[in-house]
Amino acid sequence: MLRLNRSKLGCLLLVLATSACSFQNLEFKNFNIQRVDTGNGYRKIRGQVGVYNPNTLRLRVKAANLSLHSGSLTLGEAQLGQKTTLLPIETTDIPMQLNMANDAFVLGGLQQLGKLITGGKTEVVLRGQLKVCTLGIFCKRYRVKEAIDIKL
Repeated sequence: MLRLNRSKLGCLLLVLATSACSFQNLEFKNFNIQRVDTGNGYRKIRGQVGVYNPNTLRLRVKAANLSLHSGSLTLGEAQLGQKTTLLPIETTDIPMQLNMANDAFVLGGLQQLGKLITGGKTEVVLRGQLKVCTLGIFCKRYRVKEAIDIKL
């Protein structure tokens, strides 16, 4: 009888492990700018990025290695402001900071700035990796290559 219970427990753990490891891809929505700071040859653009979690499990964002691109030009790196839990089947706003070198801002950013000033939005590409975990032990690294809209 004890052996049968161990078998059932083993099967249950196996099902949980395989279902938790088969995450669906996250979707990045828009980036809303809240503040722009300048200093030391960089512009720090702070805001929030919307991330949609299509999975039925809560996902905890552990780490991110992201960069921002406009066409073939790399504008800078993107950092998440804090570790965040993504609720299931919901869009969660995550604090994010974009660090852009002033020369990249002049070359690529000013091309897009006209659209932002006139109340529109501009599209850039977010690339890199994002590490998310669920149930504290099942983790996955997502390759990110998503076009996002930036709005003032």
